[in-house]
Amino acid sequence: MTNDCLNACPPVAGLDECLNACPPKPCEGVACHGQITLNELVKQINNLLNKDLEPIYADPRPGDVLHSFADIDLIKEKLKFQPVISFIDGLNKLAKY
Repeated sequence: MTNDCLNACPPVAGLDECLNACPPKPCEGVACHGQITLNELVKQINNLLNKDLEPIYADPRPGDVLHSFADIDLIKEKLKFQPVISFIDGLNKLAKY
């Protein structure tokens, strides 16, 4: 399983600009345009929190999204958005918070 996520800090910082510049639709996601596996996420969380958690593996459930990769081209074009923090750096900031 992989996901393309972005730490909440950069989008929140530009939320007013986004709301003023974008019409209500189409709805755009904000992401870092990269992927991280669940195994990598668990590894990073373990490193940050000095834990030894093990993921629990199970069969996919109906509706599960096994892999996602956000297309951020429209938000880059309309708002000149560029990711400014990596997912791992965002986790580090969150762990320090």
